[in-house]
Amino acid sequence: MNEKETQRGNIKISEEVINSIVTIAARETEGISSVASAAGIDFFGKKNHSKSIRTQIVDNTITIDISVLVKYGVIINDVALKLQEAIAVSVESMTGMAVTAVNVTVIGISFDDKTRESK
Repeated sequence: MNEKETQRGNIKISEEVINSIVTIAARETEGISSVASAAGIDFFGKKNHSKSIRTQIVDNTITIDISVLVKYGVIINDVALKLQEAIAVSVESMTGMAVTAVNVTVIGISFDDKTRESK
């Protein structure tokens, strides 16, 4: 948990809040199908993604690890780069902390109904 002391008291930002920001950034990134979970595929929804998103806060800097599924047909490296940027910008702008690294692991590809029907 990040803690900042001010004249009026302390401000704390929990890792769960950072994980929520990361999940929303992933949801908004074109080509990302879902955030994965340790138990398997966990599609976007109200489920807890804390096992697929790990944050480490040291001296007001954040390192983020995220596991995702990408949509079939995308250029995986391009999507992962866009995701890294989206996460870093979102977390930095909302928390005021520097993001030192966003490590993306693509653990699978999802197929939409049209792709499945053509096979």
